Amino acid sequence: MPEGPELHLASLYVNKMCNGVVFTGAVRKSEVSKSPDVPFICEAYRITATSRGKEVRLTLTPMKSDDPKQRVKAGQADQPMDIVFRFGMSGYFRLHHRG
Repeated sequence: MPEGPELHLASLYVNKMCNGVVFTGAVRKSEVSKSPDVPFICEAYRITATSRGKEVRLTLTPMKSDDPKQRVKAGQADQPMDIVFRFGMSGYFRLHHRG
């Protein structure tokens, strides 16, 4: 089972890979995950990670538009959402670019 230092390294990896990247659309989970779907849809958001003990928390933060006329569309997230990962016997994060 991954220990605290390995999870800390995982959070550093996520922060390095996601620094300056703008994500869009729905969050997709792994096909092998038994966790529930993540109800987060946003036109543009950033991802950061923190670790604490045996957990890694990803924070999905919607990016606000500078245009006051643009409002958040219905069904779109307007507040940050935290997703907590508790790795089992193994686990890792991998960044995939969709084309």
